[in-house]
Amino acid sequence: MYEPPIEERIRKDDQAVGLRNIGNTCYFNSLLQIYYSLPSFVEKILQFRDVENLKGKNDAETKKIESGMKLIKELKKAFGLLAIGNKSYVEPGAVLGSIVDNSGNKFHIGDERDMSEFNSLFLARITDAITAVKN
Repeated sequence: MYEPPIEERIRKDDQAVGLRNIGNTCYFNSLLQIYYSLPSFVEKILQFRDVENLKGKNDAETKKIESGMKLIKELKKAFGLLAIGNKSYVEPGAVLGSIVDNSGNKFHIGDERDMSEFNSLFLARITDAITAVKN
């Protein structure tokens, strides 16, 4: 994967931080930028506290909840780097890599996706985690 020279990777004070395209991920990068621009969404993600114990859940349900918790954890890191990181871009691979589909199967980075379908999946995993913590 191409890595720009160091002087191009350093964040400049007057420029916003971007998201690196890691292979057919422009749909996700756009979506993440939209959610990052919503203060109430960012606040909810940053305030989330997960749980360790998921007893009483079936395997597919547990995978979805765990995926949601990992997704929120990775979103916290990405949002932090977008806000105060020292690079001109954020690598979104860990965020994408934390997502599973509705059957609990790992999401494959590089697959071309429909933004609407992906958004539904993205929000479903976040909802799974938040709902599990509330119950």
